[in-house]
Amino acid sequence: MKTIMCYGDSNTWGFNPEAYDFETGEFDRYPYDVRWTGRLSAILGDGHRIVEEGYNGRTTVFEDPIRPGRCALSHFPVSFYSHEPLDLIVLMLGANDLKDVYAAQASVVGMGLERLIRELRYVIPSSLSRDVKLLVVSPPELLPLNEKGEYYSGFSAASQEKSRRLPAIYEKIAERYQCGFLNAASFVSASPIDGLHLNAASHARFAEVIAAKTKEMMV
Repeated sequence: MKTIMCYGDSNTWGFNPEAYDFETGEFDRYPYDVRWTGRLSAILGDGHRIVEEGYNGRTTVFEDPIRPGRCALSHFPVSFYSHEPLDLIVLMLGANDLKDVYAAQASVVGMGLERLIRELRYVIPSSLSRDVKLLVVSPPELLPLNEKGEYYSGFSAASQEKSRRLPAIYEKIAERYQCGFLNAASFVSASPIDGLHLNAASHARFAEVIAAKTKEMMV
């Protein structure tokens, strides 16, 4: 049995942009068989266990001043040890780091990713996952909500510009630490409804891409 942990934010959790009410803040989640993690499980089939570790608003290293518990660095080791032994970790974070409240440049978001990778390297020797592999995924580009240039709450045009720079930064970090790498923006786009989250079709496509890369890395 190969165990794959998918660690990320709302796009790993399966946030449904079509169900979000901009006035009330009410939201919903795609069913398991629609979100990419569930589809990944179906594609890979028997012999693979997919662990979903998605959380809305999760960042690499930043603490949300309003909603606590979003900092991956503080919680990543708990998830790692809880689900071991692990064979592969699919890590897709960084979108929430681009919120204006954190005032982080793209290079700083990259440093957050690098800090997480170093934390993983630190916990591996004391774990049951000595041969675990890491797939780094840069998130889809942030898009404006409308022609007025408005963005999803907390984000701005500056956030979008920084999101365009993340793939190149992430790829260099992945190479440095000998990790797998995928640029999500090369395959899927955020929904035009909110400019941040994947729609059902993108979840399906993303699952196919991750499945192919997973098979390549776990040979």
